Amino acid sequence: VARENLDKLAVILNKYENTEILIEGHTDSTGPEEYNRELSIRRAQSVATYLQHDNVIPTRFTIMGYGESQPIADNGTPEGRQANRRVEIAIFANDKLKKIAREKTGG
Repeated sequence: VARENLDKLAVILNKYENTEILIEGHTDSTGPEEYNRELSIRRAQSVATYLQHDNVIPTRFTIMGYGESQPIADNGTPEGRQANRRVEIAIFANDKLKKIAREKTGG
């Protein structure tokens, strides 16, 4: 399912090339904090590499790893830990797209 979702996302990202892409990796709280931070970076980088293979230009990526510092669920349960092991992607307009928007709105 994850690969299918990334393939669909790559199509959208390639269509809207005037965007920048923030890829954030997260972990659960199992293991040492430093290890989790590095793991979260590798997790985000893995997604970036996958998108790059779908022809998304890598200079658009910003990779962040937060380790266990931003949980969205309880790390005390297996389900919560699974939810916390994730990658989140945010898409932003780049400077060129912002300029076009300002020109079109008179701002």
